[in-house]
Amino acid sequence: MASLSAENLRFRHPGGGFQLCLESVEACPGKALAVLGPSGSGKSTLLRLLAGLLSPGAGRVCVDGEDLRAMTPAQTRALRLRRMGLVFQDFALLDHLTVAENLLLPARFLGLCMTGARERARELAERLEVASFWDRPAARLSQGERQRVAVARALAHGPDLVFADEPTASLDSGRCGLVTDLLLRTCRESGGVLVMATHDARAAALFPANLNLGDARA
Repeated sequence: MASLSAENLRFRHPGGGFQLCLESVEACPGKALAVLGPSGSGKSTLLRLLAGLLSPGAGRVCVDGEDLRAMTPAQTRALRLRRMGLVFQDFALLDHLTVAENLLLPARFLGLCMTGARERARELAERLEVASFWDRPAARLSQGERQRVAVARALAHGPDLVFADEPTASLDSGRCGLVTDLLLRTCRESGGVLVMATHDARAAALFPANLNLGDARA
């Protein structure tokens, strides 16, 4: 179970120009939120702020009521590793590792039982149709395959906060539905929070709540 909130967020990229201004975001346990907006509207920036990868110039982000600003960098990193699953636009896979090795990385970092971790990773690989590439190096995967592996890795350690940045951008409509359904179902079943940035109105329509950043950029 997890809750997430943000208030009066202000962020300006170094060098000026882009500024994100957002009054509030709130997600209770089991809630999924789709973040919409054109390219450059700040979708990726917002996800990084919520995950503690960026620090706001003003405002606060809280996880279970605890302000991320009150945490040390080490505590924030530990929170991300233990409780968050992140899907990046560039996938952030380790190309020299196999699909299996990439999926098992979170469990290894956390010191989890590898037998159970391998079973969960295999199940996710099956559901996302990448199990046939289990022993293939990530460098030899297509863009769509890499994207699905990145989603599986984000879910592999059972996080209760998932931040997915355009996780369906490289997929056809069928697999877009497959990934979106898995993310939403995992959120509901775990009582966690899902925040997904997307430009796809069809995917966003499946979410119980949408946040449009069209007016959040100053």
